[in-house]
Amino acid sequence: VGLVLTMIFSAAAVAGEKIASTAGLSMSSMIDPQSGGQTLVLSTVLILFLISCFLSLDGHLFIIKMLLESYVYLPIGLSINFLQASNIAIDTFGDMLYLAALISLPVVGGLLLIQASIGVITRSAPSLNLFSFGFPIALIAIFVFLYAGVGPISDAFSDLTGTGINLIEDVLQSYQRGN
Repeated sequence: VGLVLTMIFSAAAVAGEKIASTAGLSMSSMIDPQSGGQTLVLSTVLILFLISCFLSLDGHLFIIKMLLESYVYLPIGLSINFLQASNIAIDTFGDMLYLAALISLPVVGGLLLIQASIGVITRSAPSLNLFSFGFPIALIAIFVFLYAGVGPISDAFSDLTGTGINLIEDVLQSYQRGN
């Protein structure tokens, strides 16, 4: 259950990393004490936003409820089918990548259009410096896209929370059905 929940929360981190690397913000990283590695600042912001959506939808109460009910679904001493558990982990990883792509697609698509237009402008006027002209426009655009996309991103995070909760419930109930 913890692995499934970690993978679902990693979708926000992967989406933030994709958005930041597309916008040229991959140099703004910090040490994350939880993971022990470097994390991009935009990923941290999206993770915190997902945590606030998760808590506002009472996901933490459901996780505590499922933790208590896990002793009913998986009694102590029951052997776990590792083939079934690994299949669930692989399916969850695929869902994480899919949901991360859905979260980051509008912002990355808008940045792609801006980068293409900057490329046309710098090709037609070679005297313009790409970094002094294109980078500030990309930075302003990323903040405008993120501001405009707060509603859809929060909807995607609520769907992500629902998907994670349903997946955890399915994992626990699949063990009850399988044994």
